[in-house]
Order: sequence, then structure tokens, then C-alpha cells
Amino acid sequence: MTYETLVMQSSPAGIAMLTLNRPGKLNALTDLMFTELHDAVRSLETRDDVRAIILTGSGRGFCAGLDLDLAAKLPAMPTTRFYALQRRWAAAIAALRFTPIPVIAAINGPAAGAGFSLALAADMRVISRLSPGGSRIREKIRDGVRRRSLLGSWSCCGAAAALACGLGDDGAGCP
Repeated sequence: MTYETLVMQSSPAGIAMLTLNRPGKLNALTDLMFTELHDAVRSLETRDDVRAIILTGSGRGFCAGLDLDLAAKLPAMPTTRFYALQRRWAAAIAALRFTPIPVIAAINGPAAGAGFSLALAADMRVISRLSPGGSRIREKIRDGVRRRSLLGSWSCCGAAAALACGLGDDGAGCP
């Protein structure tokens, strides 16, 4: 299956790679991207040969969150339309979170807003220390003994701090 905003690849080892593919916008999410992501996960669930899903972003970012062009339209949107979009977006994130297939988020750069939600929906997060500027990830992890003072704040941290609080695993050496 081909998509406009995602690249889906499979390996003989049973690994499906889903790559968010809007590198010029740091893979900012559009309604189409949410829909394609949901459809791709559901499609992978029907395949017996898929043992794991890796979700990553193309270019220098994982996902910058909701596309700002779309976000600018939300205030003028009728409430029923807004809620319909919100349900569709939540369904895409829930598909990732609740699929029986293990999901690994390969975080290769900024993961902000809804992109952060995608990262948290994965079963495991691998954060590249080599991404330009480090991975700016909000510390919102509420469990574990390594909570930091930024917990519950809107502050951002770099990849090292995210690794220190247990948000992901070290992807040192990963591009």
C-alpha cells in the first residue's frame, strides 16, 4: 500500500518501518497523515509476517506536532467538524498505543506536541543523541523513580535529560 505522507517498508525479518514523510515541515501532522497512520497500523495488524513496527521521521525531525497551517484553521472551524477531526487524530494515536504488535519510536529529532504523543504511544522509545540540536522532548513521564523537577511543566529537555528520566533508550550511534 502506498501513502502520500508515510513511507511503509517491510523487512524479511518481520520489521515494518513507518516513516513520517514531510521532512520540509519536520513531519508536522496533517489530517491526512493521521488517517494514513491509522490505516497503516490497522493494515499491519492483518499481516502474519509483521513482528514489530518502527516509527520514525524522515529528515532531521521525528515530528514537530500538528501542522501549523491546520492549527490556524481550528478556531474558525465548526465545533462538530473540530470534534470529528479530534476523534480521528486520537484514533490514530490509540491505534499505535493499543496494537498487539510491539511499536518502537526511533526518535531522530524534535518530538513536540502531537509528535510527543506519537512517541509516548510506542512501547519503546530510542532517542538519537546525534540528531541536530538534540531531541527536545517534554518531560511528562509520571511514573518511575527518576522523575525530574520539570515533571508536569511545559519545559523542554534535550536528549540526555530525556534519557536520564527514563523516557527512552540510548540510540548512540544511530543516525
